[in-house]
Amino acid sequence: MIEAVSGIEAVRRRPHMYFGTDSISITTLAKEAMCLGLAQAACGAVTSIALRADGHTLTITDDGPGLALDVDGSGRTFPERAMTELSACRDHDAMLENKRLLCPVGLAAVNALASQSSISTGDGRSAWGQRYESGSPIDLFAELPTPIRGTTLEFTFDAQFVDDQLFDAGAIRAHLAAIEVDLNSLEFTILDER
Repeated sequence: MIEAVSGIEAVRRRPHMYFGTDSISITTLAKEAMCLGLAQAACGAVTSIALRADGHTLTITDDGPGLALDVDGSGRTFPERAMTELSACRDHDAMLENKRLLCPVGLAAVNALASQSSISTGDGRSAWGQRYESGSPIDLFAELPTPIRGTTLEFTFDAQFVDDQLFDAGAIRAHLAAIEVDLNSLEFTILDER
């Protein structure tokens, strides 16, 4: 019998099909989760990205203008779609030229492997965000009480999928150096608190 499942559930059932290995590392997920910040950096809109690894938790913060909050035909914003629809992050305007290079698997696949996660984004005057469990929203995408500038993604990965011992800051830096996109003006910080 063939069973139809959501993209998030498909990733949770067979993560190796999306990430190419049975031993998924925080390093691999960090490379994927940086896609939006890197795309905006390639356009000059982001000048700083900070990545923090702490056990099974990965936090990525950028100083960009925030993500577009326009509601599409499905009634959802781009951040909502990027976190829940496979490859939707490739639809971001900054990704048009570099989508496969910067976003091979996408945020939704990373989100699927998290037991808890969140996205918050703002333009300095306001902020909006949403929380997730096992890749699915647990509340509405809503305005947050404190304005921020930029985007923050936080993922606490499910131990059944992710080996937190496999974090390599050097591999992240090598990944950035290998990307064929001009990121010379990007200030990149890695904090390993494991």
